Amino acid sequence: MTQFSEAGQLLAHARETTEIFTLPDGRALAWCSFGDPTGLPLIHFHGTGLSRLEALTGDTAARAHGVRIIAADRAGFGRSTPLPRRFIADSANDVKMLAHHLGLGQFALSGFSGGFPHALALAAIAPEKVFYLAAMNTAGDLHDPSARALSLAARVMLNIATRPMFARWVWTAMFRDLSKMYEIETSPVHAELIAAAMHEGSDGHMATITYEMGLFYQRAWNINWANVICPIEMFHGDADGNRPFVKDLARRHDNVCYRAIPGGHMDGIAPDVWEQVARAIRNTAPR
Repeated sequence: MTQFSEAGQLLAHARETTEIFTLPDGRALAWCSFGDPTGLPLIHFHGTGLSRLEALTGDTAARAHGVRIIAADRAGFGRSTPLPRRFIADSANDVKMLAHHLGLGQFALSGFSGGFPHALALAAIAPEKVFYLAAMNTAGDLHDPSARALSLAARVMLNIATRPMFARWVWTAMFRDLSKMYEIETSPVHAELIAAAMHEGSDGHMATITYEMGLFYQRAWNINWANVICPIEMFHGDADGNRPFVKDLARRHDNVCYRAIPGGHMDGIAPDVWEQVARAIRNTAPR
């Protein structure tokens, strides 16, 4: 079996086993699970412009450590129904209802890039349920005190570039040459999985992408960190622009630990990061 046929089989299985959870307002929430089907539950929030298929990048590590990854498309991405003018807490509540539907007791959370604020919001609204939270190259909150760790030029650039009139151009420029994004990947399988997740999450969803980019950088996250009682590990690339923000968050919050990783933004979901996250879940899970 070649590496690329392996990725194709993983993607085909994920698409075939995707289920639709109907939310109380009638919206569809598409979700599926990877890793060990009987393992410790980890709910993963995908990055902006990607989809639930992103979590397939952690399938190998999850199987090795007895972790079940549950991933859902956020409203407006992939196969989930859009929710115009949503807030971060809305997506967190959608997944909270999915967790209840699945009969989950306590569970871990992870979020890549724009997925982390949603994971953090769920940890804040359901602290009794969450025993571990991993951030993978998170987006930044320009209204948080830690944003002052970023340079003024960086803050101004993020503020301007994520306004609706510019966000579409910024997104296109960032992801024009996907091959450069995958140069840091050691596995063709991993690269193909990310490409598929981005294809399903981005194609036809530009309005959702631009709105979500503004949701992070134009508004305050409005998440009460004091409500989050689980340990938080923030894995962040040494070449990613939000690194000063994340390091300052770790300095300011007792339950946050900064974990430096090599590389840029897409390295946040590299195989070795998933390995560390899966191992931490095994070590942190309630006995």
